[in-house]
Amino acid sequence: EKLIGESLDGSKHRKLVSDFVDRIGS
Repeated sequence: EKLIGESLDGSKHRKLVSDFVDRIGS
């Protein structure tokens, strides 16, 4: 996860995951 977070794609991926979790958490 650390490697992913350090890449630009990782930032995009992290945002998608955050949005996804936000929807599930509703």
